[in-house]
Amino acid sequence: MKTLLSIVEAGKILYQKGLVAGNAGNMSVRVEEGFLITASGSCLGRLTEEDIVLVDKKGRIKGKRPSVETPLHQMIYKQREDVGAIIHTHSPFAIVAGLRGRADFSRAWPEGEFEVALVPFFPPGSEDLARNVAEKLRKVNCALLAKHGAVTVGGNIWEALYRAEILEQLAKVVCLMEIWRNEG
Repeated sequence: MKTLLSIVEAGKILYQKGLVAGNAGNMSVRVEEGFLITASGSCLGRLTEEDIVLVDKKGRIKGKRPSVETPLHQMIYKQREDVGAIIHTHSPFAIVAGLRGRADFSRAWPEGEFEVALVPFFPPGSEDLARNVAEKLRKVNCALLAKHGAVTVGGNIWEALYRAEILEQLAKVVCLMEIWRNEG
């Protein structure tokens, strides 16, 4: 119950901060039985407990149809035991940074390294996307997806959410730096 409420609350925060819009984006949390993931077509800003689907360890689904990105979540959980939550946003500045091939935010992050992997475009929901994102996230906790937003992981939903917020902020700073440089 507490996990379901955390997912609902995190979805509202992502939506209010503009990291997702409409029914874009998805998130999941690892649980003992497998993982909980948002249902296909659900609006993260208006989630209810009924919009959370259980995918058990054998891949069986209990509830509504899960997000099209379920294979992406499955592959990440399979390869990284330390990951307790995954968030996939369609945040505007992350999309721009991914389109521009910009994943180096070291100049914009005052606290040291903030490593971000860059994933080329693959169709949403495809095995190629799932495989490539999972591979890129072997050693880092954030990935920019060309034309498709970002994926962040964490030990829990809040850590993944904070990384999504920071990633969007850094992408915004880098985009603004490019505008400033081009005008100067």
